[in-house]
Amino acid sequence: RRSPAMRRWLSGGSSAAGSAARGGLMARRAGGMAKAASYPGDGEAASASSSPGSPTGERRRQASLVQARTQEQVVGCLVLDVSRVEWAAEDRTAYLRSRVLVARADGGEGDVEDALGFLEQVLEGVPMPKPWAVCRLQDGKIAFLNTERATVTSAHPLEAAMRDMVGLLNVCWSMPEEYRESFVATLAKKWDADAHAEFAMWNYAQDDQGDTYYLHCGNGSTTWSEPLEVVLPGHFLRSRAAELILPHCREVAKAAELE
Repeated sequence: RRSPAMRRWLSGGSSAAGSAARGGLMARRAGGMAKAASYPGDGEAASASSSPGSPTGERRRQASLVQARTQEQVVGCLVLDVSRVEWAAEDRTAYLRSRVLVARADGGEGDVEDALGFLEQVLEGVPMPKPWAVCRLQDGKIAFLNTERATVTSAHPLEAAMRDMVGLLNVCWSMPEEYRESFVATLAKKWDADAHAEFAMWNYAQDDQGDTYYLHCGNGSTTWSEPLEVVLPGHFLRSRAAELILPHCREVAKAAELE
């Protein structure tokens, strides 16, 4: 389910950041992606029996089980009971403080709060990439559930991107203000190209029961989820960071001058 912010971004209602990749990704989706023909089958979609890593058999059963319920009994995992929940603001803040935040380059006293405020602003409206969901374990801790693989981890699927955005803030604070705009614009163009290239790697295939799944031609990974819902949340996060970072730096600097 896409957030209102992401729907506005997809429709071009936000800044120009990410517009090229948005258009390319949506056009590829509208035109239909190619069938995977790089595996045995004389050009036909690879079957589950021949495609490496295709989500069938026990994994299919697990995917159906996990997606069908909010209270899970995941057999074969360390987790005995998983409750699907929303990622509440207090849980998100605690997660960012403990796993993501790093000090700002200028060593300002408010560097952690600065980075926290920036990240929370960037994450507003960013949906969880498929096939992940937020869950709460029996001990009350927040974790992240892969609904297709029936596995749980303490790391958010976009944690690496969050760290990168804090690093971006760190770099911006370390350079003269007059260079920041061109630096961020160049980076945003690279992220657009990367997202377009990543989506282009996905093709579809069919399993032995005729159900469609999606195959990444680069690493061989598979998913039942539409690749647009896999790729776009991370790109949306980066685009929001590119859009918000310069106003954020100016606002923080102005507040510091007034103190």
